[in-house]
Amino acid sequence: MAHSDKISSSVLFRLSCLNRDGAKICMISEHAPAFFISQICQIHLHAPMIVMDGAGIYDANENIYLSTSCMPAEVSEWLMGKLNSMGVSYFIYTVNKNRNFIYHHGTMSQEEQKVMQRMRSSPYRHYLNDDSFDQKDIVYMKIIAREERAERIWRALKDILPQSGLRGALRPQPGLDGGSSIYFYASDATVAGAKAQVLEMMRKEHPELKAREIISTARHHSEYEAIRLLHTLGHAYEPLRMTHWVRKVFRRDI
Repeated sequence: MAHSDKISSSVLFRLSCLNRDGAKICMISEHAPAFFISQICQIHLHAPMIVMDGAGIYDANENIYLSTSCMPAEVSEWLMGKLNSMGVSYFIYTVNKNRNFIYHHGTMSQEEQKVMQRMRSSPYRHYLNDDSFDQKDIVYMKIIAREERAERIWRALKDILPQSGLRGALRPQPGLDGGSSIYFYASDATVAGAKAQVLEMMRKEHPELKAREIISTARHHSEYEAIRLLHTLGHAYEPLRMTHWVRKVFRRDI
């Protein structure tokens, strides 16, 4: 769910009902799994999650990463050098042994401090104060700033990112009024690529299922849109639910 770190009880209820009936629903998040994992821990999802805006595929049942698209070392080095030359502080998000380790570089701003204090309460995030990360483990990097400053930085960087093997996104920062974040990923770390990987994984387990029956990847930006999407999925899944019910009845009669 974009721009929020809370899934409403109504959305969770509808998701749980569909999931209980066997629907394979792939949840997509722009954030790391920690944003949602504690809220969906009671739901045994039948499909992996796409997290970090396509840079990771996560099994919420086993709490493991099935895949990550990390930045090439030369690309992350170029980006860090560029941000350092601009006097911009930033967070470095890594995945190592299925754990998220987050490092900060530069002088921490009030906005960064506020977000970090709020986020570090999660047992799924590990903030470290040193630079002991392995360059090959960097999944994405992130700048947090007031909206006006973030927009200035974004304008200075957005046109040169593609030629450097990067893609970026400017988004509102959850939990920070008037704050924005700039995200940097490897250019091949995309939701489209992650969707293809998830489909391949699901087909190995359920080769008889069609693609449209395996995964739903529609995005939503509000509780209303999420509920409407799940309601639509419920109607689409109804014929399969009835088929399962009829099969059970016949088995019982036999």
